[in-house]
Amino acid sequence: MYLPLLTFEITLFIIYSMKVLKLCIFTLLILALFCGCSSFGKTNTIEFFLASNDKEKAFKELTEKFNEENKCKVIITSTNSDVKTFLHSKAERKMLPDIIAMDGNSTFTTLVESGQLVDFSHKKILENISPNYIDQISLVSGSKAGSIYGVPYATNISGIICNTDVFEKYSVPFPNTWDELIAACEIFKSNGIAPFEMTLDENDTWTIKPAWNNLASILTSTDFISRRYKKETTFFKECSEILEKYSTILDYTQSTDIFSTSYSEGCRHFSRGNAAMMINGNWTLPIIRKFSPETKLNIIPFPGSNDVEKNCVNSGLDVILSVSKTSKNKKNAIKFIEFLLQPENSQFYIDEQYAFSAVKGIEQRNSDCKAVMDFVKEGKIADYPDHYYPDNFDLTALLMEFAHNKSKKIPNKQNVSVTLLNFDRSFDSILTTRTIVIE
Repeated sequence: MYLPLLTFEITLFIIYSMKVLKLCIFTLLILALFCGCSSFGKTNTIEFFLASNDKEKAFKELTEKFNEENKCKVIITSTNSDVKTFLHSKAERKMLPDIIAMDGNSTFTTLVESGQLVDFSHKKILENISPNYIDQISLVSGSKAGSIYGVPYATNISGIICNTDVFEKYSVPFPNTWDELIAACEIFKSNGIAPFEMTLDENDTWTIKPAWNNLASILTSTDFISRRYKKETTFFKECSEILEKYSTILDYTQSTDIFSTSYSEGCRHFSRGNAAMMINGNWTLPIIRKFSPETKLNIIPFPGSNDVEKNCVNSGLDVILSVSKTSKNKKNAIKFIEFLLQPENSQFYIDEQYAFSAVKGIEQRNSDCKAVMDFVKEGKIADYPDHYYPDNFDLTALLMEFAHNKSKKIPNKQNVSVTLLNFDRSFDSILTTRTIVIE
């Protein structure tokens, strides 16, 4: 008698349950849709990692301009920790940023060899890049040499920064050879002017490297580093002239202790005419200008040889724009790089940073760089040798020991020999940890 009623109630329960189930499924679909939009929104955001914070101002303005003109959004990131360690950690977890802006050094080589960067070799984006810098990025790609794992964007130069006011005061022409350089040093020294300002304070020891790089790029054969990796030669056999001339430079530094002079303090001294020259790069010019905007400056090629044909300008890749293979937004990442390469934007960056461009037709127009422009235009450039040394080869520490030994009056011949033996010992101890092919 109660069975039909019971059956009816069960039927109503089933119908109700089905409606609830449908509502739940519908809700899940809506949530999934929103999650999908959220995911899309995330991939529509490009992480632009800067390995050097001093480039943030220029890139921030360009990034804001791009974001105003496009639906996708670029966010600049950086790190307060060691860049090499940070990027290696990201690479190990396959979590590299969408775009990485870094220079062409051994850390870049390691990222290339990890297989996590996009190869641009056959992309039209490279058509407006100077062949010299395409060759450089290929060489610094290590065991994957021949492919192009980033777009060369900005370059820098290193040489001798001259206080033109001091040179003119003592009627000294800019030197074109090593002998002319030493003659100029003698004139300045006899007039109580330090020929070179050196800044080897414990926080600025990196400033010991430019002189080595300039001399090494002139005084060693172009295939030296390749043969060194193959153990066909050594620093001891081929690099004594570099350190002998470096020792001579140290004889012409300021009378105050070079090991307690900071980079900033040295730039201030130099701007005020207390020294005639600094061995550094275009990145130093705006720092000097902060202290004395009116000082006349010129950066010239380092005359490391008496054969003027051997002398060249140290010029390397200061900004390579690489894209991570794991990026979920490669298309827009490349679109942003194309935006940066546009003439107006490339020129803005070069002017802002006192840099040089890897993009054809974009020139550094600042008069401070006039003396090196012909060298750059003619391709009389050489990359920084230390860009090709192993990742853990501490050139700074080795050169600082050399400089300290000289200050302790250790005989020059002994100091040169011991230092170069230490170069080889250090190089060989880490050679097995990394493979590089440079032809």
